[in-house]
Order: sequence, then structure tokens, then C-alpha cells
Amino acid sequence: MREILNKHLDDMEQNLIADFSTKSGFCKTAYANTIKQLIPIDDKLAKLKNETESLKRIASDEQIFLGTREICKVVEQEINSMKTILNAAKSYEINLELDSDIFSTFLDNVSHLGSISINENNANLQFKEIKLNQAQMQVSLPLVNVVQELQLREKLKLEKTSLKIVVTGCILLVNGDILIADHWDTNIVLKPYESDPDHIAITYGSSGTNILDVIKLSSGALEKEIQTQQFAKKHSTTENCFGISYWDNKIYVMVEKVGIVVLDTSGKALNTISIDTEKGRKVVVFKDRIYYTDRKKNTVHCLNTVGQEMWVYRDKSIVEPCGLAVASNLDVFVSCSKSNNVILIRCDGKDSKILLRKGDNLVKPKAIHFNRERRELLVCNKSNQHAAVYKVI
Repeated sequence: MREILNKHLDDMEQNLIADFSTKSGFCKTAYANTIKQLIPIDDKLAKLKNETESLKRIASDEQIFLGTREICKVVEQEINSMKTILNAAKSYEINLELDSDIFSTFLDNVSHLGSISINENNANLQFKEIKLNQAQMQVSLPLVNVVQELQLREKLKLEKTSLKIVVTGCILLVNGDILIADHWDTNIVLKPYESDPDHIAITYGSSGTNILDVIKLSSGALEKEIQTQQFAKKHSTTENCFGISYWDNKIYVMVEKVGIVVLDTSGKALNTISIDTEKGRKVVVFKDRIYYTDRKKNTVHCLNTVGQEMWVYRDKSIVEPCGLAVASNLDVFVSCSKSNNVILIRCDGKDSKILLRKGDNLVKPKAIHFNRERRELLVCNKSNQHAAVYKVI
């Protein structure tokens, strides 16, 4: 009798397990099909994200606007497809129901212990959505178009108009023309930097000249003089101005013992980023990041435009950093007059390498400028009249 009972129980158990296996397999297949539909959409969105990040690295503002507008259309289509799949997805609950008369009629009438049922409901999966323009601001940008090396394109000998030349600034224009600031030629110019393709702004260092000039390149005419006394009113100190840069219709000026003063294009001081600028010389603003050098501490700094420090780079290969330039992918070129080299700092501020050394005709390299459209780097020695243009590869 016990053997018959055990066999009967074993048979019902196997039937129940088989039923459970069949129905759980159905649920797994349904879930797998949903995931299978989502995977290619997820891959495509990831690819579009990478394309957007790359675009923000290397493109102009106009190209970014047009490119992201087209990408956003595709992203919206893919998101709608994903929502359709999620709305159609089901969730499953497996239940075991035992027969109520199992014990009273166990041997005579019971052929199974119970039944397994599946309750099917809408999964109600939520797609968390953020605005695409906000998403673009949150991405962490990878390295694209990474600078690998420099290829010499042309050696130059700079003309001097006095007994000696001290190059304190340089610009390589889109048409290949070169502008050089010679301290001894005018006894005032220290650091020029382009504000747009047809203008440069010039500071006058510690010469005692309390103005900042904006010059039109096509005519050579002085278009504007900006008085610099306003920079030091709250600080009771001198207002010697050294580095200068232009970004997003604002002018950023390195003011000794004051900080980086931000001006509008009319010359009105908007705000001051308070940092130690006693030995700060060069400043470059690009892609909402502020870069500057500190000759005393032998450091290169990167800030955001509200003044929060993003990274500081210090290395034994950097001694008296003077010139500064930024590539399209935010890699940073630094010319160091005392260590006689040109350094490349990666955009995250975690690594660097030496691009040029003393043997590469470098003697106290002072000024440096990178033309992003030509992908060419201009390097000028301080006082031996030598300069060179390199193709960035």
C-alpha cells in the first residue's frame, strides 16, 4: 500500500514539476524577447551619445548646434520605440493551487496534487526621461583626436627692430600669417591673444600703462581702449595685466594680485575669479574651461568658468611655464622657458609627455599658439629670434 502511495505521489510531483517548467519557460521567453528588442536600441543610443561627445570635442559651436539637432531627432525616435516596447511588456506571477478534496478522495479520484497558474499583468516599466540638452551637459567627454606628435613644417627667423628681441606673445592666423609681440620693440606689449578672427586684445604687463587695447587686424587700427584701473578698485593694489583670452563674448584678463577679471566686450568688468595670480602669466579660455600657468609654483591650472578648480598639474619636466595653448580635444600645450621644452598635458590633467626638447632648437621657449583650424602649433623662443611651426598629428 505504501509503495503504491509513494509511486502515486511521485507521479503527481513529476507532473507538477513538468507543468511548472513549461510555464516558467514561457515567462522567461517572454522576458528574453523584451530584452532582445531593447538591446539594439540601447546600442544605438550609446553610439549616438559617443557621436555627440565627439562632436562637442572637435566641432565649432555652429557645427555642434546643427549636429546635435539632427542627433536629437534620431534619439527621440529610438526613445519612442523603447517606450512602445516597455508599454507592451508583461509581468508574470506563478501560483500553485492545491485541490481542496485531495485528502478525502486521495487514492480513488486524485490524479494530481494541484495546478500551476500564471497571472499576466502589464509590467508598467517606467522610462526615466531627461531633456536632451541637459543630458549633453552631463556627459563625461572621452579623448578624441588625441595629439600624438609634432611634425616640423617651417623654421622661422624673427626680425628685430632694436638691439635685442624678447618675444612675449604670438598668434598664428588662419591664413598662415604670424603676429609677434616684442617687448623691446614697443616696450609695452606683453601678452596678446585673439578675440575673434579679425581682432586681437593686448595687455601691457608691468609697464605702467593702465589700458587694454583692442586692435582690428585687417586695418591695424585701434578700435577700443579699456581702462584697467577698475580691476583693482576693491583690492588696493596695482593693476598690472598679463594674460588675456576671449570666449563666449567675454574677455578674461589675468590681473596681478587680483585674479582673473571677466569683462564684456564693451570693457565693463563683470566679475572677478579670485585666485593667486602673483606669478600668473598666461590664461586661455576654451570650451567653458579656464587654463592658466603659475611660474612661481611651476604649475598649470584648469578651472571651470565659475572658478572651481578642476585639476592642477605639476611635474619635474615643467619649470617656469610661460606659453599656453589648448587643442580642440582639450589637451594642453605648455612652453617652459627654464626647462627648455614643450609639454603636452592630457585633457584630464592626469598625464603628460614632452613633445619638444632643447635639442629641437628650443632656447627658452616663451610664446606658443595653436591654430585649431590649421592644426598647427607656433613656438617662439624668448630672445634668439628663432621660431617654428609644427603640424599637430
